[in-house]
Amino acid sequence: MKARCLMILALPVFLASCAVIPNSGSIERGTPVGADPNNQVIRVIARPPQPGMSPQEVVQGFLDASASFEGDHAVARQYLTDAQSALWKPSEKVTVYDGLFTIAAGSTTSLKVTSGLYAVIANDGSMRVATPARAVGFDFRVERVGADWRIADAPIGLLLSRADVARSFRSFNLYFFNANFDQLVPDPRMIPVQETGLATTLIRELVAGPSDWLAPAVRTAIPDGTTLAIDAVPVDAGTARVDLDQRVVLTNDETRRALSAQIVWTLRQLATVSAVDIRSSGQPLSVTGVANPQPSDAWISYNPDAAPYPATPFAVSGGRAIKISDVSTELVSGGAGFGNPPLSAIAVSAGGSRIAGVDEVGNLWSGAIAVDSPIVQMTDAPGMTHPQFDSAGNIWVLGADGVVSVVSPLGVSGTVTIENFPAKAAVLGMSLSPDDARMSLVLQRGPRRLLVLARVVTQGGVFSLAGLRRVETVLTDVLDLAWNSSESIAALASEGAGTPQVYEVDLAQGTVTSRGAPVGPRSIAAAPGVPILVGTESSRVFSLVGDQWVGGAFGNNPTYAH
Repeated sequence: MKARCLMILALPVFLASCAVIPNSGSIERGTPVGADPNNQVIRVIARPPQPGMSPQEVVQGFLDASASFEGDHAVARQYLTDAQSALWKPSEKVTVYDGLFTIAAGSTTSLKVTSGLYAVIANDGSMRVATPARAVGFDFRVERVGADWRIADAPIGLLLSRADVARSFRSFNLYFFNANFDQLVPDPRMIPVQETGLATTLIRELVAGPSDWLAPAVRTAIPDGTTLAIDAVPVDAGTARVDLDQRVVLTNDETRRALSAQIVWTLRQLATVSAVDIRSSGQPLSVTGVANPQPSDAWISYNPDAAPYPATPFAVSGGRAIKISDVSTELVSGGAGFGNPPLSAIAVSAGGSRIAGVDEVGNLWSGAIAVDSPIVQMTDAPGMTHPQFDSAGNIWVLGADGVVSVVSPLGVSGTVTIENFPAKAAVLGMSLSPDDARMSLVLQRGPRRLLVLARVVTQGGVFSLAGLRRVETVLTDVLDLAWNSSESIAALASEGAGTPQVYEVDLAQGTVTSRGAPVGPRSIAAAPGVPILVGTESSRVFSLVGDQWVGGAFGNNPTYAH
């Protein structure tokens, strides 16, 4: 990935005070570049250094110029000594700051830049948001080159504002498979958008493999060591040509189908790509039942954001499981619909054939959704909440002690360990992603209830959660959550002292968008392609239609099939 770097100049002793540098600076905004809508960014026209600039002006000029990617940051390099320019690695990482930053002089030739840290974008494009209110500092050294100051030493990578990143980067997904090779999992990357070469960048990163964070939870059909036979992915008349080396020729047809799905789903995000010509060392790669070039919709069965089936929501009313249709309801077939025993929360499997629920004391029950089919007790462990199915038919539940468990279709229960679980923390809620590769958690730490993401790792049939990380920096009191797409979480939460609302959290960029809420929200349900639902204190289910919350049937704890 092509990124940018940060450097700073020392101030003379008489500039020992701090300066607050705004996000704007000595740059001019040009016109959008490129014909591809994916490339519609605002060109930054950077200004080169001028004779007689003070160290502070050189520093600010360099930071402003770093936002321009033209010619591998050619203008920004003019603020560096020749030796530092040769060492500068703008592609190593991007440190994204929030708000303003300060430049403080330490001596005649040294200074420190300090800012609030928002996120770090690694050299593979994966972004991780920082702990809120965390500050970060960078040391710089300057020296005279002739009559002018130039930067002689600086940290690796770029320092950019959130506005810089919004202008120059776009979020794209690389697609890998879950552990069962039956669902695609997005691996979001922040990519600096260029006039050309975006398809090449995406396929290079796809072939290189998943991000370090996601890797233990996913699989790839692309053979180890595979490279592009020609280090470019040209796009001509809507067809992207991906020419891989000979390793892919040695794969079986099932593997070719899987790697084709990964490649096509990754490239179909580009508006200029309508088909993909996959080759091996110049020869078309044969895939049974699929034409080459492969159309962008060739692998729609792997759609990571397919709507749930059935798409109608379910809920609980008077201890009975119900199916909601507009404002009317009907009891589900079988024991769960009779309320025997009375249930407080339910989950429905993908396809709508099975149901699981916890009774009023928190024991887990399950059975078929079918006439005269009873539900049977799966565990004798009161206090369970948040039942949900995975694609294998296992039921995930959260115990009263905050321990996550998985119960097999045969009733065998196992504890899910959480690696590096923070001290004095507790899990209060959870939601499994549609691909079963990730888990969102409500994590209580002190007075705050935070949204945390974990990857789901499966080894020998044993599950664990690992890599706990925050994905946003705004929400402080999360009540409930659900996945409304493969790359977005709907959270019922509040900011600071605010009232609970529904927020959509973009996992790629960490952005949070408020959707409001009906009065008295208590629980949330979501799934790809269907409205977000909220259960309220008045035992009524509301759905988000456009930007309005519309009241529907009476019931509690709504859910969709998973």
